Amino acid sequence: MTTLRDLMAALAAMLAAVTMPTASLAQEHLEPIADPNKGLGGYSALLRAAFDDAYADSAILNGTIIPSFTVEKSVALHEKRGRYRIEVLTPQEHLWRYILAGMYGNGSIRRVDVEPDEQEKARRKEIREIMRGLPRDPRDVPLRRCSRRISG
Repeated sequence: MTTLRDLMAALAAMLAAVTMPTASLAQEHLEPIADPNKGLGGYSALLRAAFDDAYADSAILNGTIIPSFTVEKSVALHEKRGRYRIEVLTPQEHLWRYILAGMYGNGSIRRVDVEPDEQEKARRKEIREIMRGLPRDPRDVPLRRCSRRISG
């Protein structure tokens, strides 16, 4: 029978395998978020909605990996009738693009290399470019799933 310590070791190894390549490339400064529903505002809510399966009742442990310049990932440890499995969800599109489009939309980001009378046109163009190929609803972005049973 697999112990909780074995499960945690397997999850830690999986997290390391998933995050090491991207963390070393970006030379990131990683910090845990004390409350995953706060701190990143709408981005946290967007990730929570997109990775809804990672928060299913069967999930006893989950985490979201937010590397720079590449797609986010969600890792969850699920338990059902004494059997455990680890699941990694990876969106086919970078979910941050929704936040970026919103920031252009509300004016918190704007182009500085554009004349003032061309700002609105440039803003609309940037939003179109960012949203190209994305579904309107982030929950509709297809997810790649990798799941592995780790006990029983």
